[in-house]
Amino acid sequence: MLARIPIIVEEENARGKLRGLLKRLLPLGVAVAIALQFARMDESRKRFVLHLLKQVPYLPGRYFA
Repeated sequence: MLARIPIIVEEENARGKLRGLLKRLLPLGVAVAIALQFARMDESRKRFVLHLLKQVPYLPGRYFA
Protein backbone atom coordinates (compact mmCIF):
# COMPACT_ATOMS: atom_id res chain seq x y z
CA MET A 1 0.00 0.00 0.00
CA LEU A 2 2.77 2.46 0.74
CA ALA A 3 4.18 1.98 -2.77
CA ARG A 4 1.02 3.44 -4.33
CA ILE A 5 1.15 6.72 -2.43
CA PRO A 6 3.96 8.36 -4.50
CA ILE A 7 2.19 7.41 -7.72
CA ILE A 8 -1.02 9.09 -6.59
CA VAL A 9 0.90 12.19 -5.50
CA GLU A 10 2.67 12.38 -8.87
CA GLU A 11 -0.68 12.09 -10.71
CA GLU A 12 -2.17 14.84 -8.57
CA ASN A 13 0.85 17.07 -9.24
CA ALA A 14 0.50 16.49 -12.99
CA ARG A 15 -3.20 17.36 -12.83
CA GLY A 16 -2.40 20.48 -10.84
CA LYS A 17 0.19 21.58 -13.39
CA LEU A 18 -2.22 20.97 -16.26
CA ARG A 19 -4.95 22.92 -14.46
CA GLY A 20 -2.54 25.79 -13.81
CA LEU A 21 -1.50 25.84 -17.45
CA LEU A 22 -5.12 25.94 -18.59
CA LYS A 23 -5.88 28.76 -16.17
CA ARG A 24 -3.06 30.78 -17.72
CA LEU A 25 -3.87 29.98 -21.35
CA LEU A 26 -7.65 30.45 -21.19
CA PRO A 27 -7.57 34.25 -20.74
CA LEU A 28 -4.97 34.50 -23.50
CA GLY A 29 -7.18 32.48 -25.84
CA VAL A 30 -10.20 34.63 -25.05
CA ALA A 31 -8.19 37.81 -25.67
CA VAL A 32 -6.96 36.49 -29.03
CA ALA A 33 -10.50 35.54 -30.05
CA ILE A 34 -11.81 39.01 -29.14
CA ALA A 35 -8.95 40.69 -31.01
CA LEU A 36 -9.60 38.61 -34.14
CA GLN A 37 -13.32 39.35 -33.98
CA PHE A 38 -12.62 43.08 -33.58
CA ALA A 39 -10.21 43.02 -36.55
CA ARG A 40 -12.91 41.51 -38.77
CA MET A 41 -15.51 44.19 -37.93
CA ASP A 42 -16.32 46.97 -40.36
CA GLU A 43 -15.46 50.56 -39.44
CA SER A 44 -18.91 51.57 -38.13
CA ARG A 45 -19.05 48.63 -35.73
CA LYS A 46 -15.51 49.34 -34.53
CA ARG A 47 -16.50 52.97 -33.79
CA PHE A 48 -19.57 51.75 -31.89
CA VAL A 49 -17.57 49.28 -29.78
CA LEU A 50 -14.85 51.82 -29.03
CA HIS A 51 -17.47 54.41 -28.03
CA LEU A 52 -19.12 51.85 -25.76
CA LEU A 53 -15.79 50.91 -24.17
CA LYS A 54 -15.05 54.57 -23.45
CA GLN A 55 -18.23 54.72 -21.35
CA VAL A 56 -17.43 51.66 -19.20
CA PRO A 57 -15.72 53.60 -16.36
CA TYR A 58 -18.89 55.67 -15.86
CA LEU A 59 -21.40 52.81 -15.92
CA PRO A 60 -21.11 51.62 -12.28
CA GLY A 61 -21.71 55.13 -10.91
CA ARG A 62 -24.56 55.78 -13.29
CA TYR A 63 -26.54 52.58 -12.78
CA PHE A 64 -25.43 51.09 -9.47
CA ALA A 65 -25.10 54.14 -7.20
